[in-house]
Amino acid sequence: MYNFTVTLSWIILLVIVMLYPKYSQNKRYMVLILLILLSKSIEVFGYISKGVIKTLMGDKEGYKYLARGVFVESLRFHHNFEALSKEHTIYLVNYPVTILEYALASVLPTPVCMVSSDRAKKLLSLAYEPDNYLVFDSSKKNNYEHLKELIRERIKKVSLYVYVDDMSKRISDDHVGTLRKGMFYIAKELGVNITPIAMDSIVTKGGIIVPQKFEVSVGETHKVEDPVKSMYEVRKFLLNEKKRFMNTKFESI
Repeated sequence: MYNFTVTLSWIILLVIVMLYPKYSQNKRYMVLILLILLSKSIEVFGYISKGVIKTLMGDKEGYKYLARGVFVESLRFHHNFEALSKEHTIYLVNYPVTILEYALASVLPTPVCMVSSDRAKKLLSLAYEPDNYLVFDSSKKNNYEHLKELIRERIKKVSLYVYVDDMSKRISDDHVGTLRKGMFYIAKELGVNITPIAMDSIVTKGGIIVPQKFEVSVGETHKVEDPVKSMYEVRKFLLNEKKRFMNTKFESI
């Protein structure tokens, strides 16, 4: 509906400019600028009403609309989603740099369940149905066993999506922090496959998203035989892909 409104506003703009007296050229330019701003304002309002407001009101589809708008329509989105696992797996993803990147899970062509501590429960409940996120009590003394049992049950129904690196250990946006080892040991003990996913970061200048490429690279799905070795290999994959993303981000723009 708002696309129609934007088109109509452009038609009105052209008619007014054509009919405006020629001797008032400066005023005509002013009207032109104001109408362009009006057109863009209507477009932004439509985007907000269709996505942001619905999301805040608890409409999960509104969040998916926003996510798709960010990655698929606003950026040059590159991915190899055909490499996603055909069986349930634990996707190990590098931590986002900007808040927009948290929406990536909604763009995947396969359902996933987000895994996080209970501190993120309110945020997750705004965007996902209860079956699509799993929170664990980070204050529990036997945190590891508690999380392992939650994963044991949920992995039977859907793949899990976990941010695996420690954001506080990063030295730059194209760097990957130390990986949390717990998920590798859980995967080994449960006999569950893991799949690394390297996620690009969105570059902004002056608070504005500039034209750029955004990439997602899905790595090889494999069983964890040696948690330490697997952790090293996953981190190496994430680091190499993140560096490649940054080196090619503004190519052909």
